[in-house]
Amino acid sequence: MDKPEVTDAQGQKNKRAKVAKVKNKMPAPIQITAEQLLREAKERELEVTPTPPQQKITSLAELRDFQLRKRKDYEDNIRKNRLAIQNWIKYAKFEESQGELQS
Repeated sequence: MDKPEVTDAQGQKNKRAKVAKVKNKMPAPIQITAEQLLREAKERELEVTPTPPQQKITSLAELRDFQLRKRKDYEDNIRKNRLAIQNWIKYAKFEESQGELQS
């Protein structure tokens, strides 16, 4: 079975990827309405997700490791979108909360 060819505006032939064919075109035995989908989505929003346990730092090495991970996360977010001021503000608040600011 060959791929269908299509000509573009310049008259050149392009090969298109194969399109998956539907094997079973029969309707499902139980039909779901858009209203049901929306209702279920809303119910899932209202479900309470358990909060992650509080991390207890017991040594200086753990503190340094935690700070390194958080700084890397903030810097990665800033690298992804430098113009998002909120990323810079969150990073600055974290650094301020660590109390290691230099004059």
